[in-house]
Amino acid sequence: MARGNRKKAYAARSRNGCQACRIRHIKCDEAPGSCINCRSAGWTCDYDYNVHKLPRTASASVSTTAAAAADISDIATRGLPMTADERRCFSYFQHRLIASLTGLFDAPFWQQRVLQLYRYDAAVFHAVNMLSAVHEECEEHGMQMSDAVLCTERVRLFSLQQSTRAVALLARRLASHDPQLRSIVLLCCLLFVLADVLRTHYHRAWMHLRSGLRIIAELETHGQLDSVDPSLIAVFRRLDIQASLYGAASHPILCTDNTLPLDRLLPPCDGPPFTTLDHAQEVLASLLERGIPFISTVLALFPTKPVAQSEYASLHLTQGRLLSAFTQFAERLALFTSTHVLVTEKHRRGAHIMHCLTIGQILVLRTCLFQGPVPPSFIPEYRAVLEAHESHLAGFSHRPTLVLNHGVIANMYVLATRCPDISLRVRAIRLLRAWPHYEGLHSSSIAALLALDILRKEYTFLDSSLQITAEENLFLVHFLRSVQNGTHSCSALNSVVCTKYYTALLNRMA
Repeated sequence: MARGNRKKAYAARSRNGCQACRIRHIKCDEAPGSCINCRSAGWTCDYDYNVHKLPRTASASVSTTAAAAADISDIATRGLPMTADERRCFSYFQHRLIASLTGLFDAPFWQQRVLQLYRYDAAVFHAVNMLSAVHEECEEHGMQMSDAVLCTERVRLFSLQQSTRAVALLARRLASHDPQLRSIVLLCCLLFVLADVLRTHYHRAWMHLRSGLRIIAELETHGQLDSVDPSLIAVFRRLDIQASLYGAASHPILCTDNTLPLDRLLPPCDGPPFTTLDHAQEVLASLLERGIPFISTVLALFPTKPVAQSEYASLHLTQGRLLSAFTQFAERLALFTSTHVLVTEKHRRGAHIMHCLTIGQILVLRTCLFQGPVPPSFIPEYRAVLEAHESHLAGFSHRPTLVLNHGVIANMYVLATRCPDISLRVRAIRLLRAWPHYEGLHSSSIAALLALDILRKEYTFLDSSLQITAEENLFLVHFLRSVQNGTHSCSALNSVVCTKYYTALLNRMA
């Protein structure tokens, strides 16, 4: 047989080699330290035998990952084969991250729409890969990742590479007239916010969040809000009102119609309490959009200056209206759950967490105007709120680590810092520590550490299990610095390089 007719034996191509060999389309020998190809040619080799790939989980086998990755369209990968790390991130996003984001309530936006965009849009593809890598690494560190607790170099470089590609692809599409562009930009903006929050880079998360909110505000001004998925806008609204609790004076940015009477947000008294559990969730979200900014205003006002009698009277009037609305909601939610069969465990859990949110919000509203310590007469109410949250957590075996709904963190933080009974405060701190997770911008670990730090200043002798470790202290300090830097510089939108494509999109809409 002629030598030229012999077939070359097929061998699977390794994706673990150095970047230099992959760019030059030659096989990397993967020699420890530096590969032979790079040493002989005088190239700089980035291959390290001791640096592992993105960590595998027991639930994501090689065959499962390969089968899932086969569904990815060439549109998302630009006709290029997916790398091993990208396949890993796709499997993680599909089987772990979506399950976490929908852990409290069903969310078709994540379960269907985002997954569809991930398959067919390159910018979303890379942005989701970035978030998946960061979230998995954050879970490895017990949801306490920051510059003080660094992620592995390979994960850091991979997430940076994916975010850079997403930004470049978005910038390239700004001149197009794609009707989906605004939704894509807003979704990527949200993914950047979540990734920065998980890394405790709140100063960067603030800039991405304000950019996304500014786009939504412009769309609302021009009557184009219908072009964006309502679920995506709802997430931004929740993050907007959460940001008001971190000292960002300009939040909330999105308009809330405060002139609308609160009872108009509730279903009519002569009709059924709610049509569905989703309907109840929407009503509660509308009430929280009015209640949380009010609490934020009170918290920012009282420590800084004496409150005039006329101003206090206005606050007291608003407090009474909010209390009435939340009390009516609690009654109708109780009537709904007693007259409707909640089939799934998630529905029952969702109804329970809405009950916890409501009674917690009522207690916070009742005590927020006290400028000194809360009277001991409120201890039974604090105990009832704590026991409701403990009951919720006891029946929650598969706890998500990242959700975008309001949950237990805010109520437990207030209880852990304001309750007159120290034993209840300690129980609230332990509850926060028992479930390390994020609820939008809120971190249960941060809330527990802040409350514990306040408790240590008030009481010298505490149980050894309530001590703050050196790593936790560094994590807390990094968080405080990041939030402080973010709230001071969040208005300087145009000076941020990473938000150029937001500004360009706004200029096109003007």
